[in-house]
Amino acid sequence: MSKASPDYIFMRRVCAGTMFAGLLILTGCQTPEQERYADLDTCSGMGARHGSSSHTGCMLQQQQRRDDAQLRTLESARLSQIMAEDARRQHERMRRERQRD
Repeated sequence: MSKASPDYIFMRRVCAGTMFAGLLILTGCQTPEQERYADLDTCSGMGARHGSSSHTGCMLQQQQRRDDAQLRTLESARLSQIMAEDARRQHERMRRERQRD
C-alpha cells in the first residue's frame, strides 16, 4: 500500500475542518416556532406571567441570548475559514520552495 502524499493529507484536513465548521452552524437550527415555545417555557419556568412586562423582558433576553450565540458560531466558522485559507497559502508557498530546490 502506498503512502498518501503530504499535499493529499493537508487538503483532507482542510476539507474536514471546513465541513466541521459548517456542521457546527447547522446543529443549532430550530424553527422560529420551536424557539418561541422554548423561550415561553423558559420564561414561564422563571415565574413570569404571560403578557406581563417581566415576561416580555424575559422573552427579549432569550432572543438576545440566541442572537449572541449565533453570532459567536458564525464568527468561529469565519475564523476557521480564514485559518484554513492561510494554511493553504502557506502550504502552497512551501511546495513551490521545495520544487525550486
